[in-house]
Amino acid sequence: MPNTPTQKPYTDSQEPIFIDTKEGSALALQMLSDAMAAHDLDDIGVVIDRLETLIRKRRSAMEKNVPEIYHTYMQKLAAAKWHVLNRLTPDDVALLFRNHFEHFFEHDFDEVLSHLRTILQTQPSREERDRVKQQWRDAIAESQARIGQTQIVVTGSRVNPTLHNWLNDWRDFLHGRDPSPLLIVEYLNSSEDIRAVPQAAREQVERVLKFINHLRKSSQTPEGMEDRVMVPDPFTGTYKTFNQGHLEESHVPVPKEILKEVREEAMLDEHGNPLPLVERVKRSALYESVLEEIEQQKPAEPAQAPAPTPQPPAPTPQAPMSKPAVGSVQRAKPGLPTIIPLPEAVTPPPHPSVLPPRPTVPPVAPSSQPNPQDLAKRVLGEYKILFPSADLEKRFLSVLVSYFSGVRDRTEAHEALTRVSEEGGVNLSSSQSDDVLTTADHIRDRKDFLPHPVVPQHTAPSMKPRLEDVVAIAEQKKQHAPQPVEEVEDILANVNIFDAPTPQPEIPPAPRPMAPGRPTKPMVQDIAHPHAPGARTVAPVMGPIDELKAVNLEEFHRLSTDPHAAAQHVFEKVQLLESESIEKKAEGIRAWQSSPLNQLYIAIGNQSLERGVGVEEVIAERQQRQEPTLTPEEFAAVADVNRQLRF
Repeated sequence: MPNTPTQKPYTDSQEPIFIDTKEGSALALQMLSDAMAAHDLDDIGVVIDRLETLIRKRRSAMEKNVPEIYHTYMQKLAAAKWHVLNRLTPDDVALLFRNHFEHFFEHDFDEVLSHLRTILQTQPSREERDRVKQQWRDAIAESQARIGQTQIVVTGSRVNPTLHNWLNDWRDFLHGRDPSPLLIVEYLNSSEDIRAVPQAAREQVERVLKFINHLRKSSQTPEGMEDRVMVPDPFTGTYKTFNQGHLEESHVPVPKEILKEVREEAMLDEHGNPLPLVERVKRSALYESVLEEIEQQKPAEPAQAPAPTPQPPAPTPQAPMSKPAVGSVQRAKPGLPTIIPLPEAVTPPPHPSVLPPRPTVPPVAPSSQPNPQDLAKRVLGEYKILFPSADLEKRFLSVLVSYFSGVRDRTEAHEALTRVSEEGGVNLSSSQSDDVLTTADHIRDRKDFLPHPVVPQHTAPSMKPRLEDVVAIAEQKKQHAPQPVEEVEDILANVNIFDAPTPQPEIPPAPRPMAPGRPTKPMVQDIAHPHAPGARTVAPVMGPIDELKAVNLEEFHRLSTDPHAAAQHVFEKVQLLESESIEKKAEGIRAWQSSPLNQLYIAIGNQSLERGVGVEEVIAERQQRQEPTLTPEEFAAVADVNRQLRF
């Protein structure tokens, strides 16, 4: 710690009578500055505690007589507390975030998170940690710290660039979506206010959004938990530390007994290498269940007749043994499967009418879930609302359909119903909206409103004979046969009921003479095969959803040379689906999100976020490497479309 004046105004034996004078305040603040410059956390903590004790005793007098000195003390103490953040209570941290968040930009991002993690680890439960994180997020949202000097536009009004107003603009951009790193990049590249501020202010906004996004991670999840957990690595045989969703090597060996069990569970050998596929299959639980099922499905072996009791030799010679009758069971030779003789070959009947009737399959019962559109119309009919225009009635039904379908919850549906019509709402009052949703809940829970039953469609019986039918007829013929068959020879060669007759070569008919000058009508065989040379491939018919899913960079350029006009075409296709139903719109949005063009947009945004550089720099590098990329204008246009599309 640097040299300070020998006179210490904060000893218990000496009353600090100069604390509210210019000379005394200068000396006290110099001591605090020296401790902060040396990063001596113990000295900083001692000076803060003593100064706050003395100022607390004279607060009223100082605020009245020397307000400038008092406010200087408050600012300096707040700056010092950021150095010892991990020694504060959760309530003190919330107060610091609310009133003095401007000092956040003076400290290392990871160091601040480390201090907060230390505070959270002192909380008794993970639920309490989540409550503290929410308290800190609320305090940041109320901060009046400025970012930039230019006014920004929030909900159509120009306001000062305070942190509170920046976060309000961020919430308007999210529009109910969960914050994510990709949405942060999208906001920074699409916001007009961000484009108007200097680069330093843009970086400060980005840092605050990342900080709040980190505080949103629940302590009850692996990504947000503050405790460090040691886990054994079956590949390396050492322990690794699980920290904030990442594994860090500790180089501590795992005991042999534990390592053996871990590697067996991970399907690894004693050296940490993956087992062969055959061994992995044999060790799997599915393999054991399949073996048990096979054993259960094996046919029972026919019972063998008991050995005959030996008889004393008769005086007369025994008659020769007769050949086994048809249907008797022959004992198989060792090593060969048991062969059960089949009936004699039977010619299938010429007409299916002689076959026994096939059992009919019962029709599938219709779903007991009512149609959301029908439910919405039922609410409109029972509540008897008269709207001034058909457009408002359409919006009303659309909100209820999304509520019945689960796209919106009750809070979101209430917000859509009470929103003014100029902003796409229905313009109902809060009480009217509550009554409508209560009526909707009653109608959905009622059991008497079911869809119309589906009349089962009867299909024509199959004309192809079945194996069980043929065998049944064979048994009937055998019972009425005049003479029993004494011997079956090579019966497997005789059973051939499913073999098709040998096809005979077809002789093409002679061409008919055509009248001279008469054009020849094209025949089926004259049409070229789709894969034959010279054949023209016809593009499959695609609907709006398929078109949205197939939009790539080439197709985007084909829509229009202006990126914003091309993006407007994409938006209009989604709006066309909305005119059909909310479900169709949601399906169209998901198709657009999975399109190659939007995936390229996401890849560029992720590279910008991971490397901490601007989108323009990422695009320039991809152009140098001749990789597929968007131009900055195209990136901004796609960002605008994603911001406008909402479920």
